[in-house]
Amino acid sequence: MAQWIAIQGVSTQHTRELSARALQAFATIHRLEPSDAISSAGICAYMFPSHLAPPLKFERNPESGKWGGVAGPLFFGNLAGRKALCELVRADLQRDSGRLDGSFSIVHGDCDGELTVVTDRIGTIHVCSTNVGATAVITTSSLVLAALTDAGWDLLSCREFLATGSVFGQRTLFRGIEKIPPASIYKFQGGSLQSKSTYWKLSDFHYEQSRGVDVTERLANSLENTLKTISSNFAHPVLDLTGGLDSRATVAAAMKTGCRFSTVVGGAEGDADVGIAGLIARIYGLSHQRFEPSSDVRLEEAQAALALTDGEYDVFEYARISQIHSSLARRYDASVNGSNGEICKGYWWELLLPRTGSRSWFPDRRVASRRFAFAPDPDLLSVRFDQDLITHFTELIREANEPMVGQPNTAKMDNIYLRLRMQRWQGRIASATNRIWPAISPFMFREPMEVALTARPSKRLRNRLSRRLIEYFDVRLASLPLDNFFPALPLRLTTAPQFIRSLGHRSVRRDPSLAGSQAGTGCPKVNSEVREMISSPGLASSGLFRPGALALLAEYSTKGRITGTVLGRVATIELLAKEIRKFRLLLPDMHRSTLPS
Repeated sequence: MAQWIAIQGVSTQHTRELSARALQAFATIHRLEPSDAISSAGICAYMFPSHLAPPLKFERNPESGKWGGVAGPLFFGNLAGRKALCELVRADLQRDSGRLDGSFSIVHGDCDGELTVVTDRIGTIHVCSTNVGATAVITTSSLVLAALTDAGWDLLSCREFLATGSVFGQRTLFRGIEKIPPASIYKFQGGSLQSKSTYWKLSDFHYEQSRGVDVTERLANSLENTLKTISSNFAHPVLDLTGGLDSRATVAAAMKTGCRFSTVVGGAEGDADVGIAGLIARIYGLSHQRFEPSSDVRLEEAQAALALTDGEYDVFEYARISQIHSSLARRYDASVNGSNGEICKGYWWELLLPRTGSRSWFPDRRVASRRFAFAPDPDLLSVRFDQDLITHFTELIREANEPMVGQPNTAKMDNIYLRLRMQRWQGRIASATNRIWPAISPFMFREPMEVALTARPSKRLRNRLSRRLIEYFDVRLASLPLDNFFPALPLRLTTAPQFIRSLGHRSVRRDPSLAGSQAGTGCPKVNSEVREMISSPGLASSGLFRPGALALLAEYSTKGRITGTVLGRVATIELLAKEIRKFRLLLPDMHRSTLPS
């Protein structure tokens, strides 16, 4: 839901020059013209529309001189969109931060020239900042910042991206351009950061707060209330429905509210997701459809996906997700998905055994090797690193867990999952999708997330809380099979016969090309255009790679898929470099002298 950029400096002339180039960058890279503008008290700020949703503008409070804009589906109390923004500019962001919900990045200003940026609790909607001399530039597009400042590559981030498909921590692919952390309130004055604070801490929510109280009913009520809030602001949402637990819990909560909705599944005929979703839809009489994205992604489609992902996600993979959302956005007004439902499951906790509750030891190296550096280092870059990839991620995990000292291992693992994986991998997909239209994740709302985090470990392990949640909503729905053909019910003596009967079924293949903001794992084929592009002598990103490395990669990549592979990530970086070079060639010579070298 829209993008924005804010430029604040001590020099009015420099601020205006940078603003003019920023508008040119958005027009060239994103094909977007501003839908609204603010120019006052040393600040120039612009809103840009989503691709397939009604444009939002800045909301202004004439009495106080405050104004605000947002990217992402912001909820403030029970309000969303423009109504939420209207309330926001009348509120005290520091005092009323508990009323913020959903996924968002907020830009807020006042008549004194103070600029405030607020991120959501997980940092889902990405917003980045940098300085050009004495001028601060903050925006939802790291690609625009890179083009605007001619920033060089951040080699460590490039290494992470090539190896895993994501960038971690608060770095971006470019030096000097950083992502603002989750749950943050950053205040800028006179072109520099004056203060930063955190309004929500995961360390405040762990199982000791539950005092043994069963959380199933509380979680169900919170999820139901969240779906009511969503349905009161979006008249006709479409919900992901797959063969998994998280989307089923979301659909169950929606049915409980009685709100109007449709469902969608992504995949081919014969996929387990498609079969299970169709079965549920038939039994419950849901308005349901299947969407099968193309198995081949053309180079021009990948290029179009670059403007949505900023090159921080495999554009060949995201192009398929974009196909689904671009089609759905013409029929519905929001997408609702089960992302972050993993927080109910004790995700990755199996790596903690047998010391799940330990407070003094955490298996950071095991987590690094099993969940981050599980693939070999591609070793394509022109520089050599002192640390191997596992050691690098081990240190990254230790750094991320510094605020969790003294907390149980289960809370530390939740922190790693939310701060590293969800903020960057899922957040990049959600940020891209929300540039098309609103994509909403109920499990990311404050109350469901906090309730799930305070559940006792024994309730979350092995998907127990997710299963109990679905059973609480609807026993019949829980009795229906998942994509592995076992029922969604909790396993106990009374349900064991249903699990035993399921052993006779063979699982069919699964292609989770989800309609929500989660990633699909489809298999577009490697085509000659891509191989020729990365092996050509005129590469825009040539200085980043070892001589001859990409030609060798292209030679060995003549068959198979491109998404989720090193080849797709290399091609993404090359398309990114070409986009920046194209903008630089359009930049008037008269302005070059004010840019950093």
